[in-house]
Amino acid sequence: MKTRKKIPHLKSERSEIDFWSKNDPRVTPIIQRLKKYLSQI
Repeated sequence: MKTRKKIPHLKSERSEIDFWSKNDPRVTPIIQRLKKYLSQI
């Protein structure tokens, strides 16, 4: 599985994260963690 090293730090990247999660179910746990992180900003 290809993963990007880029750490999302802008709320505007949420849509990109949603895109990842829709296209690769295996990353869902990671996506949830990232969303949790983003929600704390």
